[in-house]
Amino acid sequence: MPVDTKRVRGPEESQSPLLFVGGDVGARPRPLQPRADGRSAAEPRPVFARAGLVSQADGSVYAEYGRSKVLCAVYGPRESDRKEERRLSGATLGCEFRFAPFSCSKRAAWIQGNLEKEYSSIMEQSLQPAICLHKYPRSQIEVYVMVLENDGSTLAAALTCASIALAEAGIEMFDVVVGCSLRQCGDVSLLDPTAAEDYNASSSQEVQSAKTPENPEEKIETGLAQFLDWCTQSGLVLSSKVYVSKEGTVADYGLVAKDEIEEGELLFSVPRSAVLSQHTTAISNLLKKEEAALESPSGWVPLLLSMMFEITSSESPWKSYFSLWPDFSSLHHPMFWSEEERNRLLLGTGVALAVEKDLLNIEEEYNSIVLPFMMSHPDTFDPKKHTLDLYKKLVAFIMAYSFQEPHEDDEDDDDEAPKPPMMVPMADILNHVANHNAHLEFAPECLKMQSIRKISKGEEIFNTYGQLANWQLLHMYGFTEPYPSNTHEAMDIRMQMMYDAALQAVRTEEERKLLMEKWEFLTELEIVGEEGDFVIGQAGVLTEEELYSTLKVLSMSLEEFEEYKANDGWEEDEEEDLSTLDNAVIPKLKPAWKQLLRNTVTMRLKSYSSGLKEEEATLANEETYRQLSKRERDSLQVRYAQKMILHRLLQLTE
Repeated sequence: MPVDTKRVRGPEESQSPLLFVGGDVGARPRPLQPRADGRSAAEPRPVFARAGLVSQADGSVYAEYGRSKVLCAVYGPRESDRKEERRLSGATLGCEFRFAPFSCSKRAAWIQGNLEKEYSSIMEQSLQPAICLHKYPRSQIEVYVMVLENDGSTLAAALTCASIALAEAGIEMFDVVVGCSLRQCGDVSLLDPTAAEDYNASSSQEVQSAKTPENPEEKIETGLAQFLDWCTQSGLVLSSKVYVSKEGTVADYGLVAKDEIEEGELLFSVPRSAVLSQHTTAISNLLKKEEAALESPSGWVPLLLSMMFEITSSESPWKSYFSLWPDFSSLHHPMFWSEEERNRLLLGTGVALAVEKDLLNIEEEYNSIVLPFMMSHPDTFDPKKHTLDLYKKLVAFIMAYSFQEPHEDDEDDDDEAPKPPMMVPMADILNHVANHNAHLEFAPECLKMQSIRKISKGEEIFNTYGQLANWQLLHMYGFTEPYPSNTHEAMDIRMQMMYDAALQAVRTEEERKLLMEKWEFLTELEIVGEEGDFVIGQAGVLTEEELYSTLKVLSMSLEEFEEYKANDGWEEDEEEDLSTLDNAVIPKLKPAWKQLLRNTVTMRLKSYSSGLKEEEATLANEETYRQLSKRERDSLQVRYAQKMILHRLLQLTE
């Protein structure tokens, strides 16, 4: 019997799902009065679409959803530009969503913003399962969407246009993806909302005064609105000169200046009662009682248990605080990358090895400390709900967003254990740059964020997470700073690598034995160690004494070493103190020292899977760089910054 392959075959008879809905029909969302454009709550806007308008594209569609106008172009399938993306298993899909600068009442920037990046990612996730990618091996398919006029529901329009454009390009699909927007305002649902309805659909959703700037372009999401309301109820005081936003920030949510801010102004204050810690959680008494059983090398177990309890409790006072991070899906920590992805993108950077150690330590801590504790308190914890997967997410969350209160400035504080971490609402929204403009101060009654320099209107407010290199930022926080803006950039060279480099230059058995003796002597003096690293910064060596002593001892002759060893590593009347080892001093080192350092640097460069010129070419090509995923861009920034430091050392040791 002939089969119609163009139709979805299903049952010949069907019944409305409404027949199986229990409860009172009157309990359903009530209809809204006619909207500003005359539509009912469940009525979409008129749609116009036309294909084939972009002549150079393989498929294109122009569509109008009321006043919203969207243009989509599809290119491919075609051979991938980059060899590493040529997969035999199928094509790779890339999506880019952009607002034209003139599309909004507030002029958009040419640089892709956070909202555009988020929409691009959503499009890729939505379209990928619908396309028969397996039929196009070693190729790429690119989808570009440009919003010409934004009057709401642009993402839904973009998804529908992309599906039509893919079909016009002749790309085989399992099904067509259709987008639709719904705005929930209390018990009212608005289908296909306009921009005005999306931003101001219900007075109950409006956030007044200091919570948002007085312009309709700034979208307040439900989770953010709930969080800001909670802040007010919790006694958190936010300056009228700042507001929380995703627009105009470097990553996700951030704090933006609404007006000019002078140095020393208070941006917000957080009462101690709003801080989430092992002392403020509902299970604080239990944690204090079991304090000895919860000791761990990390010192984070009490806070992690507090977080696990509060985030799964429907009565938690921090419920609205957690609404900003639903399921922690926005975490970009390398811990959540695949092992193949970490090894491919981060080979040689040290990040992959650090993450592997983290994962082993997390699993060990959960199984040996956390799980037995939960099993002994079944009324409070449930291992089926408080799983290892949730524990890993919370470790990454605490690593990226927690704060640690410093000890008071006393001389005896060096020997004290660090204070346990805590979660500080609002303060953890601030993003990081090395050249920050705000600082968190710990007062007895509250925590205060203050400006440390003048901040212009529209400028993002940044805190600092410390003097961290890009590889450390990626390892702990899941982001990087574009080169060369990170003034704290640095990289590590394993101490053992210098021994290996020296061993390669050995010619006789006597020289090998002497080298081993020198290394053992340095180890006894605790100058080097099996897990130790030499740290190199942009301006020179940061572990100056260790590297200086190692170069000196490994380059000594037998007679010099015997005399040095007899004096237990002390020498008198040195000709010149070069132990600073900055970029101005390194060229003045003895030839043998420079050669050993150069050989070590050369060996370190071989640990990467790519060269500096390849990285430079990618960074120089704006189009190629823009097509990289966030993970690829962050990994590239880490590799490039480290290689620049190493190549500078090569120049200094010529």
